[in-house]
Amino acid sequence: MSGAGAGARATVGDVVRRGLAALGVEAVYGAPFAGVPVAEVGDAGVAALLAEAHLLVHRTPCALHTGGARAELRARTVKAPPPTRTGSPAWSRATAGARAS
Repeated sequence: MSGAGAGARATVGDVVRRGLAALGVEAVYGAPFAGVPVAEVGDAGVAALLAEAHLLVHRTPCALHTGGARAELRARTVKAPPPTRTGSPAWSRATAGARAS
């Protein structure tokens, strides 16, 4: 590996950790993964809920490790439009037809 120094070897965990960091992943939830910091959770369903909560609270990518060689990247790519207030000009125009009937 270039830049790693003479004789230095990277583990699979090192490579995965660096790859996740390059993707912006800030947390991994679920089963232990050697060389990767994981918020260990024994139940895959609970780990998935924690990953979803992470996305909602932090709005940054995270990963879900369900065991073995499988890890899922969790990220939001679509942002919701800002809410339109009742009484705003846009709201008035959008609901004008409904009020006329």
